[in-house]
This record gives sequence, structure tokens and C-alpha cells, in this order.
Amino acid sequence: MIFAMALAALASCSKEQSELNFSGIEGKATITGQVTYNDGHRKDGDGFVSSTKPAANIPVIAKVDYDQYSGAAVGTKIIEATTDAEGKYTLTIPCGQKAVNVKVQPRGFTAPYYILSGSNTSETKAFFEDAEKTVSVVMGDTKVQNFFDVTRKSEEPVISRNIDIFIKGDLIFKRPADHKDYNPLETDTHTQAADAGVKMILTLTNTDNGEELVYNLATGSNGAISLNAKLFDSWKLTDVEGKLEVLPYVTSYTNKDPKTVNGYYEIAAPIKITLTPAAAIQGVGQNIGKLNMAFKEI
Repeated sequence: MIFAMALAALASCSKEQSELNFSGIEGKATITGQVTYNDGHRKDGDGFVSSTKPAANIPVIAKVDYDQYSGAAVGTKIIEATTDAEGKYTLTIPCGQKAVNVKVQPRGFTAPYYILSGSNTSETKAFFEDAEKTVSVVMGDTKVQNFFDVTRKSEEPVISRNIDIFIKGDLIFKRPADHKDYNPLETDTHTQAADAGVKMILTLTNTDNGEELVYNLATGSNGAISLNAKLFDSWKLTDVEGKLEVLPYVTSYTNKDPKTVNGYYEIAAPIKITLTPAAAIQGVGQNIGKLNMAFKEI
């Protein structure tokens, strides 16, 4: 009910995207916790100790699928916090009386690691990560989700990011047949360039090791989609799977009566992204062409 009221309120204001409806959800839940990791063995007098340290200043990500708030919505709400000096974090989740499932995960990080060999230790670096955990919350909840002794990988990954990629395209609004500017005899009136500021989420996943890069995008003028980013050197393009989620865009139009029609434009399914070497002038990436958003009346 709270989400429906927020959606209706935004529908009365043109050119607001559904992601912003979260500002109308008055209920909040809190997820707190601590992230720690074991950094190997250190010299302690005549012996050695295995020590656990807080993972300071690393991102902790929460993901909530929009369809948990409204069956008409697609996409994912991403909330991020950074751990403090003690590895502690706090995430604030918008929610009402209906429980929502939140996927929480610390981002992988690189830190010193001390390897015990005979009577000596040697310092190296290791990559630490942990799987995401699902936490169910309702309005007013405060829940704890700790990530203790985050798993160490045997080798430090190559963390340099020098592979330049691009994603380009155009977002198009499909005008409804009763739109005041729609002429069945003139096909160039059936669509229009999408507004600037339509929000999107691009997710690139390395299927070999599960690493993931997430980018929040927005259209430029005339609905232009443009992203230039960098991948890790260790990623093989053949292992990369990408998807572009275009979030519902709440707006209104004037029909031929004339009356104002409230609703939102959407693309229900994510767009598959394939990163391949393109023309040398563009490098690696994909030109996804024109994407049409259909209008749904509220």
C-alpha cells in the first residue's frame, strides 16, 4: 500500500523514475554487522599466532529486487555502505509491513597475508571474499549479518583494470496509439527519443570466478546510452556475461481527448550485453542500437 501511494504520487509529477519512489516509503529496516578476515600467522615471541583483523574501509552491498515492492516494477535497488576501522557497517533498507529479502555481500578485497613456513613467516597478498547472504526484513527491524573470517583465495588476483570497454545505444519511447502526436499514417510519429535521466543498471559478470562489476547509468540528451569503463586485466571476454536493466520511468502524456494519462515506460526483460572486439576506433564493447520502451498506464 505504501509503495502504491508513492507510485501514484510520482505519477502526478512528470519525468520521475520509479526508482525514486523509494523516497515515499516511510518504513525503514536496518542491517548491521562486522566483516573480519584472518591474515595468517605472525611472530609472537618464540611462537606464532593466527590473527583475525577487521576488514576496514571496504564496500558492503545490499540488493533488493523491485518486484518485491510492486509486481509491475523491474530492476534492483542497490544500497552500499563502507566498513569503519573496526570492520562494522550499517545498511538502511526501505520497506513496509511486507517482508523483503535483501541480499548482502561484502565486496572482495586485497590485503597482506602472512604465510608460515617452518620457523619463519613471509608476507604476501591475498584476495578475500565471501558469498552473499539473504536477510529478510520488515519495517522497524534491526538485524545483524556478520561476515567473519572472510575466505582467502590461494592467490592474489590481477587487480589492474586496463581493458577499455564501451556500451552505446539509444532509448526510445513507443508512443501509445491515443497519444496526441500519434498519426497512424506517419510512422515517424509512433516513437520519440527517451528523456534524459532514465536510469539503468549494467551488470558485468565473470562466469569463471563469479566476480561482478555493477554500473549505474542514466540516458543523456535524446535518450542516448553511453558508457566507457574498464575491466580487470585478468578477465577473459569469452567469460563475461552482461545485462542491462532499464528501470521503469514514471511520466505522463496528453491524449487526443485531450486528457492527461499517467503511467510509466518500461522494458520488461534485461538486455543481453556481449563484449566483442569492434571497430578499432571503438575498441571492445557493444552498440546495442535502439531500445524501445512500451508505455503502461497506471
